[in-house]
This record gives sequence, C-alpha cells and structure tokens, in this order.
Amino acid sequence: MKRTISGLDHSISAWLQERPKSLRYFYGWITLIGHPAVVVFVAGLGITFGFGLDLPSVSYAFILAIIAYCASAALKLVLRRPRPATPYAAGMFHTSFSFPSGHAFGSFIVYGLLASIAIHYLGEPWSILASWGLWSLIFLIGVSRIYLGAHYVLDVLGGWLLSAPALLWITTRLIG
Repeated sequence: MKRTISGLDHSISAWLQERPKSLRYFYGWITLIGHPAVVVFVAGLGITFGFGLDLPSVSYAFILAIIAYCASAALKLVLRRPRPATPYAAGMFHTSFSFPSGHAFGSFIVYGLLASIAIHYLGEPWSILASWGLWSLIFLIGVSRIYLGAHYVLDVLGGWLLSAPALLWITTRLIG
C-alpha cells in the first residue's frame, strides 16, 4: 500500500511538473503569495486591523492561526520527509523538510480565515467574490508548490488537511 501511494504521489507530481514551462513565471508569483513571510505579514495585518476596528476576536483568530502555522513547522522536524530531487528544491535559499507543505498549511489557515471573515462581515456579492478568490488562491498556491518541484502532492494535501481542523476550530470559536 505504501509503495502504491508513494508511486502515485511521485507520478502525479512528475505529470504536473511536465506542464508548459511558460507557467513558471505565473506560478513563481503565486508561490510568493504563499511564502511564510507573506502569510505571517498578512496575519499581522489581520491582527492590527482587528484591534484597530475593535474586533478583538478577529485579532485573536489570526494569532491562533500563526501559532498553528508554527506547529506545522515543528511537525516537519518530527516527520523529516525529504524534498523532491528537483532543480527548484535544490536551489531554494532556505530549505526545510517537505511534509507538510508550509505554503499549503499557511495559506489555507490564513487566507481561509480571511475568506471566513469576508463571509461573516461582507455583504453579497462581495463576500462570495472574496471567498471564491481566496479559496482559488489557496488552491493555486498548493499547485504552484508541486509544479515548481518544491513538494510532492501528498505534502500539499497534508498541509491542507492538517490546517483544516485548526481553521474550523478557530472560525467556529472566534468568528462565528
């Protein structure tokens, strides 16, 4: 079973990496939006705006999202799955282990939290448009990590699946 899953994981990743090289520029920008520094910056803005708009529950939600994000980074050190042997992964300035994808985890929890806030605080059609756009961004960030060769499919799926319960817990407790 493990061999089958691993083979499928590697073959899907290889298939996606064989897509046209003209997409590299696009996915390079998309992956930047999921970079840990950008995600933490966005969360910091959420904290600041939450307190500034007298919405402390929004600020606390972003604080918890950052804590969950740090826990995912610690999980990488425990699981220690190596990154794919690709030129992109070899050329990364800062390397860490592969599972779970930090870009996938961080974008899911922070941009997913923004989508939940949009649904809660914005009226239609803005809430729907913002939510749809943010969830599309989350998906594209995950795809970019596989396309560029930084992660395998299961690394990205793992990042999403591990962050989903944290996001659900945060939004149901603090956003409504």
